[in-house]
Amino acid sequence: MTDAIDVSQFMHAMAEIARGALTPSIPPVWERHLLSARDPPFITCVHHAYNDAPSVEAIDTIFSTNNLVRRSFFFRPTHISALRRFILDNGRCSTFDTLTAYLWRCRMKATEEHMRSMIDMLVIKDRPVLCCRLWLVSDLRRARIEEVDFGWGKAARMVPAQAFEFMNFYIPYEDGILVPVSLAAPVMEIFVKEMHGLLNFRDEATGVC
Repeated sequence: MTDAIDVSQFMHAMAEIARGALTPSIPPVWERHLLSARDPPFITCVHHAYNDAPSVEAIDTIFSTNNLVRRSFFFRPTHISALRRFILDNGRCSTFDTLTAYLWRCRMKATEEHMRSMIDMLVIKDRPVLCCRLWLVSDLRRARIEEVDFGWGKAARMVPAQAFEFMNFYIPYEDGILVPVSLAAPVMEIFVKEMHGLLNFRDEATGVC
């Protein structure tokens, strides 16, 4: 169990040792007891996501990267400013909220038929249990992973080693944010059209890379 900050701290610690340090500048802390069950264990809440565990085959399908098209979209500050003009509350939203709302809108437009079918299914099956099909967004802009130096310099560029349809990372790159996106080919085509329609990426020679 970890998050981007933990991964960054671990990598920085390993880099310090690789450069000759005897101990990392931030010592590790072992607080495993914080994640231990009570004695005796006692369930006090309803946890719907665990009511219907998927089969191994279903998990393989959910996490499959087969037949996915991967593209990276580069958002400059000018793109974020353009998106803020669509916000009714005088633009008082964080960059994370603004960009996530934009990507969510484009994803939903690209999978509109899927969403309509899901709504019909919820009515027919009387709200069945949701289990593990989510969209996850991880903001790496302040994790400092790109600053890790094992002795031969910082990374020129940072991208995730694996890509999943349900997960996006916000990666610091030059003066903006790089967002790798993986979708099925026909869905990606619609997704890109939606992005062009709102931000007009065509006017930006380096908008899509």
